[in-house]
Amino acid sequence: MIKKLAVVSLCLVFILGSLASAAPKPKLSGGKNMKSELEAAYNSLRKAISDKKYDALSNILEPAKNGIKIPPKEKLNDEAWGGLLEIFQDLSTTKFIKVEQKGDWAGYYMLTDVDDPNYITIDLLKFHKVGGKWKVSGSRFSSSIQKEGDATKAIEQEIKNNPGFKLP
Repeated sequence: MIKKLAVVSLCLVFILGSLASAAPKPKLSGGKNMKSELEAAYNSLRKAISDKKYDALSNILEPAKNGIKIPPKEKLNDEAWGGLLEIFQDLSTTKFIKVEQKGDWAGYYMLTDVDDPNYITIDLLKFHKVGGKWKVSGSRFSSSIQKEGDATKAIEQEIKNNPGFKLP
């Protein structure tokens, strides 16, 4: 009898555990799902640029009033495509800070120029959800602060206090 109860208890624990792990996890602002979604959109943009696919670039990059605009197709020579790849650097050369979401906008905060001995450069990539898909916004922001004291606290303060780091 005790063996049967133990087996039944183990089965219930297993079933309940399976149900809990099978339940969909909520997509929280700043969560892993959001980070992955934004990185996938960004990497699609970089692939469109590296493959020199104008239509794909136009579908993933949302031009900004005061930011990066998509040049006309006929003006995108090899040098221009290379310049776009420099602007939209490989994320593996950066250090991730956080993601945030505000309505249909999201921000991907990262450190760039990570090897600079004197300055910390914080970048904000903005994303806009259009038709259920994230588009990379041509509007981005960057700020450099001098390396001194507690870097983590300085980065948090810069993001909090600099209006350029606010999402629309």
